[in-house]
Amino acid sequence: MKQLPLLLAFCLYSFASQAQQTFTLTPNPVFGDETDPFEVEGRATVKNLAATTQNFRWKRTVIRLDNDSICYTAVTDPNIHWFYTISEKSFSLDAGQEGPLYVSLFDFEASGCCAIVHMKLKKLDAPVDSIEAYYYLRTCQPLAVSEIQKFSVQLFPNPVAQYFSLKNAESVSNLTLCDASGKMLKRMQANLENHYGIADLPLGAYYLVLENKDGSIVQVLQFQKASE
Repeated sequence: MKQLPLLLAFCLYSFASQAQQTFTLTPNPVFGDETDPFEVEGRATVKNLAATTQNFRWKRTVIRLDNDSICYTAVTDPNIHWFYTISEKSFSLDAGQEGPLYVSLFDFEASGCCAIVHMKLKKLDAPVDSIEAYYYLRTCQPLAVSEIQKFSVQLFPNPVAQYFSLKNAESVSNLTLCDASGKMLKRMQANLENHYGIADLPLGAYYLVLENKDGSIVQVLQFQKASE
């Protein structure tokens, strides 16, 4: 019994050590710089907070891309600016080192295309230690940053079996459901109950894009469809 307090202290220390954040990605969410009509760049910085070198892997999912026949997105990480066909790569950062994790939207005809890109950044030796960020590039997010950050719509339950509900969704008028690859599956109008059925969907991961009455995107949510 005398060893019990010591054991508890050790467990608490171990838990705190595991929960300690070892890298950051800022800002999050990321809003594109629109000073160039042909290239909109969303700039974020990843920093290694650990005392040793860490290996990371990013994965890009394009949730929305208007005029995708003439517009495309591409990622720049601490290694290189990658070709637009590359959607997943790894890189390393030394102790205390930081580097770019940018997403660029190229619009060579200045057609006004826009994109919403989901980026997941994880540690290779501990994949559960990850950060997820959304990059809003050009006109698909015309609201100010302060307006975006005040929205806090919550989806529950998650995982979802047959139905999900939304909380704090008074400003939501339309919902767009996308699969894990970003492909649009269907659009729905918001209802007074904020209660929506997805029993017909296969198991897996989904994105829910929320729009206000003006058609501005106010938030993107993720959820899992699971069996009952």
